Amino acid sequence: MYHDFILSQLFNQIKITNKSAVLYFTADHGTLLYDNDSSKNKFGYGSEHVYLGEVNIPMFVMYTDKYGKENPYLIESLKKNKDKLTTNDNLFNTISNMASISYNHYDESKSFSNLKFIEDDTLLVYNRISTKKFAKKEVYKYAKCNK
Repeated sequence: MYHDFILSQLFNQIKITNKSAVLYFTADHGTLLYDNDSSKNKFGYGSEHVYLGEVNIPMFVMYTDKYGKENPYLIESLKKNKDKLTTNDNLFNTISNMASISYNHYDESKSFSNLKFIEDDTLLVYNRISTKKFAKKEVYKYAKCNK
């Protein structure tokens, strides 16, 4: 509930501004609460076993009308990429792109807000014990079953 409160405050502040503004929200992990597989139905994350539920994380982008008018290419790209997989590994390139910040090693294929964005074939999940790879098709299948 606390996150909902903070996000609603941010939404309200962004709505009333006449400035060009964007809010990009993502979590660092998902949860397994209410997963279809009751054996994995746990609260929290970070156990020695990594499950796909921890890979499905919330993400959204909110922007003002002014930002949308000033950045139609970025908005078009976000809409086109909305059903693609992204990870927080792409966060730096995406936010830099959305903020019009350029730097030497910017990779447009790693920016979710770029039409040239390319999904990774595998998603890596790191925990305190091991690293687990999930194939892209495995993540899509899981997401489809849990809608």
